[in-house]
Amino acid sequence: MNTRKFKLSDEKKRSTQRRVVRSWLIEHPELNPYKFTWDKFYRKITNRFRMLPDFLIIGGAKSGTTSLFAHLVEHPNIIPGSMKEMSFFQYLSNNKTSFYRSHFPIKRKNLITCESTSNYFVHPLIPARVHKLLPSVKLIVVLRNPVERAYSEFQKKVNLGEQITENFEDDIKSELKRIEIGNKKPELKIGNTNYDQFSFSHLRHGLYAQHLEKWLKFFPKEQLLILHAKDLYDNLDNIIAETFEFLNLPKYQVENRIEKSKIDKIRPLGGHEHNIYKNIDSKTRTLFSVQNYPEMKSDTRKFLQDFFRPYNEKLFKMIGRRFDWNDEK
Repeated sequence: MNTRKFKLSDEKKRSTQRRVVRSWLIEHPELNPYKFTWDKFYRKITNRFRMLPDFLIIGGAKSGTTSLFAHLVEHPNIIPGSMKEMSFFQYLSNNKTSFYRSHFPIKRKNLITCESTSNYFVHPLIPARVHKLLPSVKLIVVLRNPVERAYSEFQKKVNLGEQITENFEDDIKSELKRIEIGNKKPELKIGNTNYDQFSFSHLRHGLYAQHLEKWLKFFPKEQLLILHAKDLYDNLDNIIAETFEFLNLPKYQVENRIEKSKIDKIRPLGGHEHNIYKNIDSKTRTLFSVQNYPEMKSDTRKFLQDFFRPYNEKLFKMIGRRFDWNDEK
């Protein structure tokens, strides 16, 4: 079979990737290495005194990572980077390490730093990129019922006007067709280096076992902490305590609810403050707060439960733990 017509030329691939990166940089000027600001100049000249992340929250999307991040940085021994989602390993990994380092705090005794980018978990090339730069980094993954996660992400993109269709069932059919095509054509599989192939994949993001396998090729299980998203609601204190222990930090009691006014500014980084949470706003609400979208159809839920079941079972065997996803409604 002639697959040439399905392949983009190298130049076209590079052109597509440049457009994606250019668009992302426009949306995130604070991370644009080509735009001068006095803040970035200060960071550049103090670069050699700065830290690299001690831990990363790598996913999953729409699973409570923003809330977890906001709770964790309450700890006095944690000072985060200049913004929550840097996406360095996703878009900017070709930049020098010094650029990445410049977005983290100046080294201080007994302090650690971090970032949280929820798409890291599903990107097939990121485990190798992270390991190359941060082989000893600790990784935190929050996993949500993949059925609920897919529906939540779909509704979010509908609200943002990013969905081609506003019908969830039609979206599922389209993605299943893409997955089927991808299984027949290696250039379109989930491991494709072109991020666009899976950036709007509500189902493939929930194939947790596949993504976890890629991370375990580079990192031992001891460096990964896997959390159940539902526990952020049911057992927040225990989850936070478990995470602090994983990070080798002393115990610290965080507040159960974080108000935006309390996280508008983080603690000073090298003598000045940074408003890293300006884009979070109400995202720090609890993961399970009331959502303003219709209930999922029961037959759709049943179909998705059956679709994800074999992948969930594989995940449970890998982590030696079961989640009650098939019982959740």
